[in-house]
Amino acid sequence: MTFTSSRRRKRTTSGPPRLPLGGPRHLEKDHAYLLKGDVFTEDLIAVWIEYKRKREDDMIRLRPHPYEFPLYYDILAGRSL
Repeated sequence: MTFTSSRRRKRTTSGPPRLPLGGPRHLEKDHAYLLKGDVFTEDLIAVWIEYKRKREDDMIRLRPHPYEFPLYYDILAGRSL
């Protein structure tokens, strides 16, 4: 069995998502499959997207990540974590 080094392997992804905020944006762009069979309506999807942005995404986006506290407020500034 042969393994290739990750350094030599061509990167095919853009990396991990920064925050879980892409869901509503992707749903807004591609939701035609949800309209099939008259299960969901355009209005329901629009309200769901608005709810997710205001009630969940903004809550995450407007608050610091726990890792930021030692980065900005640690008294031992300059030491690596």
